[in-house]
Amino acid sequence: MRLDKFLAERGLGTRSEIKALLSKDLVTINGKVVKEAKYQLADFELEQVVYQATNLSPYSKQVFMLYKPVGVLSAAKDDKSPCALDYLPSNLQTRKYSCVGRLDKYSEGLLLLTNDGELIHRLTQPKWQIKKTYKVTFSPELKAGEAELITSQFANGLEMKDLICKPATFQALSANTALVTVSEGKFHQVRRMMAHFAHEVTSLIRLCEGPIELGNLQTGEIRPLNAAEYAKLYAEVALERN
Repeated sequence: MRLDKFLAERGLGTRSEIKALLSKDLVTINGKVVKEAKYQLADFELEQVVYQATNLSPYSKQVFMLYKPVGVLSAAKDDKSPCALDYLPSNLQTRKYSCVGRLDKYSEGLLLLTNDGELIHRLTQPKWQIKKTYKVTFSPELKAGEAELITSQFANGLEMKDLICKPATFQALSANTALVTVSEGKFHQVRRMMAHFAHEVTSLIRLCEGPIELGNLQTGEIRPLNAAEYAKLYAEVALERN
């Protein structure tokens, strides 16, 4: 397989973008810098391709970050709707990747995909209290003093008839937008929390999960974590990546 094709399938960009990063000495094979896009990878070299200290082996534990679009399911397969795992490089779609938690069909933003089962377990277990931040747009607009009320009740742990939430944060950005941070992943939690105050969520974008931030990733884009992101994510749940 050509090196540029191998890198493209791992979400590192278009063929032209890959030529540019190869020219910057960012890719090594078996410890040696390779700049030639047409370089033919031998089978034994597939596990030795490294980009910015991240091993791109298709067989090692990997994590991808996806900007999940609205309308896409956090699932592997569905007969009627597109799924998050459809965005993985084609050569990885037959391997055992799963979504880390769920982001409902009508929400968008950061969704992690990985083949590391223990990482998924820890990131989704309440014990680890992994924080997730969302940009929320809602209607109607906040009334005078309402932002302070919601902020206070979120901070104390919201109790509703059908849902009890751990302390969360609410930071109003405008009369109809806010940043909401929770440390749980209950069904439609943020939407239900806002509905408690008679506000309907019209847009929900996940901006970060633990130490991983959406950054400038665009709708439908996917890429592997870089070395620094891997280190932060695994440290967050006291795991070593191997």
